[in-house]
Amino acid sequence: MIQNYPLEWLDSLISITLNPSKMHLRDLGKEDIQNHLEKAVIEVVHNQSELKNQVFALHKENQIRLLV
Repeated sequence: MIQNYPLEWLDSLISITLNPSKMHLRDLGKEDIQNHLEKAVIEVVHNQSELKNQVFALHKENQIRLLV
């Protein structure tokens, strides 16, 4: 089973796209910002779903606590 980093997009957004030392934030246009907002909504739903799937796949309370 391949494990993906579930917060990869958010991490990239924060550490690269919104990092003023790596990008000129004023270069982001309204369309770019709107696209990021739409993607953020999709990512929230996706990450919630992933977390639920992982939690319900576990059977021991200590495993669930560790995951969360």
